Amino acid sequence: MSDMIAALQPLLGKPLPQHPSSFGRWLDGILEKAELGSLTFRFKVREEMRNPLGVLHGGVISGIMDDVIGATLLTSGVYTNFTSINLNVEFIASVKGHEPEVLATTKVVKQGRRTSNVECLLTDDSGKLLAKGHSVLINLEQ
Repeated sequence: MSDMIAALQPLLGKPLPQHPSSFGRWLDGILEKAELGSLTFRFKVREEMRNPLGVLHGGVISGIMDDVIGATLLTSGVYTNFTSINLNVEFIASVKGHEPEVLATTKVVKQGRRTSNVECLLTDDSGKLLAKGHSVLINLEQ
């Protein structure tokens, strides 16, 4: 178990108290699972996250994915500064209902010295796929 995974274990079932970004604190995700190269967060869909049709806004979905994908690199031993080169999101089903929760689960697909590829699946509690995302991140210190 990596040092980062060990550090995250006491935070399971809780929001991250020291989230490095104000956007991440606004999202207020609950850490559900932390493994080498993979994270799962639970997010409550609040009213301010909805579009005029009452469904989870696509920008919020993209923001959730971007935030969780970035955190995932820390679980794989990347402790340098990195940033996204791209973020591709495929919206598959609408998130409707009264204050539902969604799960964002990530996985490092390929990690290189300079770039890393990470995917994210957004599901509901039943496991229904709502959106898929993929990002390439670049190590700024290489």
